[in-house]
Amino acid sequence: MLIDLPSQSRPCDGCDPSRGVIWRAVPGHEDMYEVSDRGEIKSLPRLNGRGYRLKLRYLAGWVDDHGYRAVRIAWFGRSAVVRVHQIVAFAFHGPPPDGMEVRHLDGNQLHNCASNLTYGTRVENAGDAIRHGTHISLRHVCGEGITNAKLTGRQVAVIRARYAAGGIRQQDLADEYGVTQVRISQIVTGKHWKHITGPLRRPSRGTPKLTIDRAAEIRARYARGGISQQSLADEYGVGQALISKIIRNLSYREDAA
Repeated sequence: MLIDLPSQSRPCDGCDPSRGVIWRAVPGHEDMYEVSDRGEIKSLPRLNGRGYRLKLRYLAGWVDDHGYRAVRIAWFGRSAVVRVHQIVAFAFHGPPPDGMEVRHLDGNQLHNCASNLTYGTRVENAGDAIRHGTHISLRHVCGEGITNAKLTGRQVAVIRARYAAGGIRQQDLADEYGVTQVRISQIVTGKHWKHITGPLRRPSRGTPKLTIDRAAEIRARYARGGISQQSLADEYGVGQALISKIIRNLSYREDAA
């Protein structure tokens, strides 16, 4: 089915924005996700396992440390980070044959159109990378060396310094620099861009210092989607286990206010 491109979605690099888009259900997850032939992923409205109604959402995801766009979804019974090109290939080209992996024909790891993807052997994939100059041995694959990196080392150092000084939220920094809140969390805690120096704000393991109002804010932000429990834990300076209890209303209960 051809439809106009939704304004909320994020097509892959290299796609022609003027043509229609074809959506297909993700095999094995037909009532949960759909994927377009341009690499867009949407989470369908449904009831989750806890009985909460989920709204339609377009999943922007993020660019991982190897330069591929990835999303976190429920994947065959568990929460998992899956690369978008794998989902597109699965929906439009079928499951991968034994010993095969997904190839990007033009060498652009963010060009996840179905027409740019095909299955091939690891040797063929490595040959593609060498031919297009993207092989790990041919480039510095960290920080600005990552394909289509959105931040520079100087920006990362500034982000860490500003967050360590206090008075600004991770989401504010994400909006300012045009990245996700998850990416900011990974930067300020030192999980990514480890080669850049700067002050780090690691999660506090001391006594939690949250209020009922802050707990309500955490529940609301998690319900809106786009942020992980670990990222919330990093931002609020508590453990991920406490965030999980708050979201399930087992701690800082709403009825206790």
